[in-house]
Amino acid sequence: MAKTNVKGKRLCDSGLHHMDPNWTVCPYCDAESKSKKRTESVEPAFSASQGEDEPSLGRRKTAVMPTPKPQPSQGVSNRVGENRRIVGVLITYTWHRKGEIYPILEGKNFIGAGTLVSEASHRECDIYVAQDPELSGEHALILCRHGKYQIFDQKTTNGSFVSGEEVPLQGMELPNYAEIKTGTTHWTFIKIQPPKGEKIPSPRPSKPEEDKTVPEKDSDYTIIS
Repeated sequence: MAKTNVKGKRLCDSGLHHMDPNWTVCPYCDAESKSKKRTESVEPAFSASQGEDEPSLGRRKTAVMPTPKPQPSQGVSNRVGENRRIVGVLITYTWHRKGEIYPILEGKNFIGAGTLVSEASHRECDIYVAQDPELSGEHALILCRHGKYQIFDQKTTNGSFVSGEEVPLQGMELPNYAEIKTGTTHWTFIKIQPPKGEKIPSPRPSKPEEDKTVPEKDSDYTIIS
């Protein structure tokens, strides 16, 4: 029922708004009631109190990709930072059924189970076979210079052998596909003739890194300002 004020003017049920004589419902009160109901019906899609991050529109999350672990390799000689050319290889099946391969570079190539005593560096031998119990710390030397290949025994007690023949003190020529024995390790030596005057081609340009970010789906809720 509509109310009247002291001056006899008609008021709405709330007593806050003047009513036109032709109105049956106060439009002001009706609009406020509908607005209040719409606001109460909107619930947030995420709650910060539940320990979740607030949603962000148009942002993307970055997926962290696992880094592959480097795999250990066999038959690698101790030649970090070497810039000499490969002129041959030594292959052995003595210690691994799958075989091991060692590069022979221009210049000196020491075979042994320990460190060098003939040079001031006292580094490990280039072709290092620590598991051979009959191999001396510095057992043999393969020398490659100007296309000539030679092998020397480093004054060991059990000697070095090429195709069953003991290597003399002055050394001997090392033929292609020679069968070598140092300690209990058997080797096959293969010569490699590097190409002459061949230019190194330009490397393939690196590809741009792929975007590994995962787009986040847009939220379905509506924001009311």
